[in-house]
Amino acid sequence: MKRMFISGLTVFGIIFTFANFIFAQVINEVLYDPDGVDTGKEWVEIYNPTDTPIDMDGWDLDPSDQSYYTFKSFILLAKSYVVVHINATGTDTQSDLYAGKGNMSNTSGVFALFDSTSHSSSTLVDYFEYGAGGQTNESKAVSAGIWTAGDSVPDVEEGHSIEYDGSGDSSSDYFDQSHPTPGGDNSLSVSLSSFTAASQGNGIILTWTTESEVNTLGFRVLRSVTARDDFVPVSDLIQGAGNSTVAHQYKFIDQDVQPDVTYYYRLKNIDFNGNSEIHGIVSASVSDQAQFSGTYPNHLQLSEGYPNPFGPGVDETDVSFNMLVPENSTAKMDVGIWNLLGQEVKHFGWMAPSPGNKTFFWDGRGENRQPMPAGIYFLRVDVGHEQLIRRVLFVR
Repeated sequence: MKRMFISGLTVFGIIFTFANFIFAQVINEVLYDPDGVDTGKEWVEIYNPTDTPIDMDGWDLDPSDQSYYTFKSFILLAKSYVVVHINATGTDTQSDLYAGKGNMSNTSGVFALFDSTSHSSSTLVDYFEYGAGGQTNESKAVSAGIWTAGDSVPDVEEGHSIEYDGSGDSSSDYFDQSHPTPGGDNSLSVSLSSFTAASQGNGIILTWTTESEVNTLGFRVLRSVTARDDFVPVSDLIQGAGNSTVAHQYKFIDQDVQPDVTYYYRLKNIDFNGNSEIHGIVSASVSDQAQFSGTYPNHLQLSEGYPNPFGPGVDETDVSFNMLVPENSTAKMDVGIWNLLGQEVKHFGWMAPSPGNKTFFWDGRGENRQPMPAGIYFLRVDVGHEQLIRRVLFVR
């Protein structure tokens, strides 16, 4: 848990003395790479969630390895925020302070808050680093028991902030906020209690549990072959619970994986207004000998076509699609290949498949086995009110 030590506090003539008083949520949110020009737009938000004002006079803030900003005659009121604007000028107020420092790094950096101009593990109040581990003051944070060596919050894209979820002292306790909230509550619409990845037969199963959801439209699973960047969606939108105060469990099985390759995953939740948050990272791999072992997803899943493109022109004469059917599925499915004109050129028919892994193959021929012209085609699966579509390129 994050800590803040308060001693000899004097507010409005009343003296409060607290020895080793501890609370969470100190450095609450940071924006280090704003949209467009950075100068004057970067900031760090500090929050006091206690019922007691805190005298921060003489405290030091290290914003991403810039020179320290020293708080002067400043009291952070109870249940209040202060936003420290980096490399910006202005008139200090109860809610906004201005530090004429250099710009923060857009790829990696640290944030350290000390309750003294003496910088040691005993005076370190809060700490986290983003983009890379092992940065300045990490050893002090590790010694103070408020960070893990080598840990770091993943870098976020331009215009996004990093927000703290209030639960602990590791990188997983921060999330990617697409709509920063300086001076306000962190808008975490999903309370995520777990997110795991594990080898499951010839795929990787992602499972997550939400303790509560607010205005949640759904989730997308993002994947990369590195732990730092290039995360792309590998799932369709997985429907969320909307507004809920009870736990919900979700599963997604990534079938488009190669043996003995480690894949990294993040989880993106999207609300009904289009806002999003990103969680994770978790990782897993499958072996060359893996076989499907009977664990099913919550929803019907359809892989991308492989290979893509396909056809004689690329020495791959057919394309395959894998479909994972949920265990309790009862709806019949209509499966076919369609062209760009909206015409069905190949019909696999109606079916009520049993749960498990199904594979469709298409060799580029129509209903009468006639070769189809080169171009873009779509595998379309209609089930109940749901429709899944995958695009492929046929090359001759």
